[in-house]
Amino acid sequence: MLNIVLTVWACVFFALNDFEYSKEELLKKPMLYSIGIQRELFTPRTFITWIFKAFWQALLILVINYMLYGASPLASGWTFGLWMMGSCVYATITIVANL
Repeated sequence: MLNIVLTVWACVFFALNDFEYSKEELLKKPMLYSIGIQRELFTPRTFITWIFKAFWQALLILVINYMLYGASPLASGWTFGLWMMGSCVYATITIVANL
């Protein structure tokens, strides 16, 4: 739960402080909103591309963690369990989300 909270705060901070134009300039020039209203930049193709990239990153994180921890035996001959594998994947996702 703590990792989720820490990950969210970085996104919230960036979203609240990222201004391309000042508020006064946006009120004076309503044409700046036309790009969003007419969907010039965020199209369904862009959305599908983002979803594909998210699945690709998730698969890559899972495969890399499995190759590093999933099949490697410990000194006792046992392999890492589901709990350890899940913890490693979760830590990697948190690191990637904050990059």
